[in-house]
Amino acid sequence: MPRRFHGPPQTRPKTTPAPKSYREAEAMLGHIQTFNPKIFDGDATCSTDLCNLVLALAVIHNDINGIELAFALRNTQGPFEEKKISAERGLAGGIGLQLAKLRLAVIHELLILLQKSGSALKDSYLDRMLAQMHETNRSAWRTIVKAAMEQDDATTLSRALCACRDKVSFHYDRKSIASAFRERFANNAEPPCISVGDSIASTRFYFGDAAVEYHLQNRGTSPARVHDIVFGADPILATIDHALSSMVIVFIKRRSKELGFEISLVAEMSKS
Repeated sequence: MPRRFHGPPQTRPKTTPAPKSYREAEAMLGHIQTFNPKIFDGDATCSTDLCNLVLALAVIHNDINGIELAFALRNTQGPFEEKKISAERGLAGGIGLQLAKLRLAVIHELLILLQKSGSALKDSYLDRMLAQMHETNRSAWRTIVKAAMEQDDATTLSRALCACRDKVSFHYDRKSIASAFRERFANNAEPPCISVGDSIASTRFYFGDAAVEYHLQNRGTSPARVHDIVFGADPILATIDHALSSMVIVFIKRRSKELGFEISLVAEMSKS
């Protein structure tokens, strides 16, 4: 029998414990439901630009979801002795840094997407969608849009978004990397380290990870805040994702109802 989406998005955002395995993450997913793809065809009520924006937001949500799963699985390893030089500590730290940079990149790409979506953001249909969202998600969405348009306000979320926006240019800037490397290892008790093997998997340049970590911790706008965001101590990514996922769900529910399409529950095989 056709059913509506579980968990109405106008309720307060909820957080769940991080999964400890891939199977646990899979088991956390809600029931699969289907909808008519024609809801993403623009019409006189909802513009094609807004339809396209919501599709992009769905992709960004999935990217955030995947990065957070990878972080959760990475965090099942350890803890490691911070002062002990080891491949175990170096690999876990390096992977954490790569995922941290992906977090920054996703936030950056979201802001760029919104900068280029002026027409969609002015669509009156978007206002009607926002009215159906929980006030927490609605407020977060508006702050994200303001940050994208560089109309930064004094909120905690806005300051964090600005810090992330300023950091992302560092990714492969050779001067910044070189400067961070030299400062990191100047008169430092821990020397630069590498692992060299006979394959890509057995080789790692830990000193590169150390330079990136140093930069994230010590350079640019609000370095301490950025460090918390990219290493998981800050809830900003969850706040952003609640706003994005709520937007997508409201769109699917509202458009399906208006166009007379059903949202159907798929009969799944029981999970072993």
